[in-house]
Amino acid sequence: MATHVGEVYARMRVHGPRGSVELERVLVDTGATHSMVDRTIADRLGIPPERRTRFAVVGGTIEFPVGLALIEIEGQSFRVPVILGDRNLVGLTTLEILGFAVDPVENKLIPKAGVLYPVTRELPGLPTPFSASRVAGGPCGRPRESPLGRGPRIAAAGNR
Repeated sequence: MATHVGEVYARMRVHGPRGSVELERVLVDTGATHSMVDRTIADRLGIPPERRTRFAVVGGTIEFPVGLALIEIEGQSFRVPVILGDRNLVGLTTLEILGFAVDPVENKLIPKAGVLYPVTRELPGLPTPFSASRVAGGPCGRPRESPLGRGPRIAAAGNR
């Protein structure tokens, strides 16, 4: 689907309060934080601006309205922030939330697991999401020491 080396395009469905639209060929831009939906499409779908945000662009900054839309790509969907702008594009936040990465060799999206860095010690006032007993580790379920000596390390599958 690419026309130039390194360009990746995706089929994206945008859902709003007044319906949805399927966009056949949307540029995937891993340099963009958020996805962008053309303002005329957002208006037609009833996606309201919820705030205005400044974005860095070549040569300075620009302010755009931002709203929330349900974005669907390759069967994965989630409500994400979208810039209401002058074109349609898929940004990095949307890719990560939907579980995709870009394969630059094949010019396509590929599944990618999210990254989670668990808190391995208790912080005052914050719940600890993972106890040491749940961190994959060495003998007797005790966490292994990180090679850097900074606390428990999570063992990768097949690397135990």
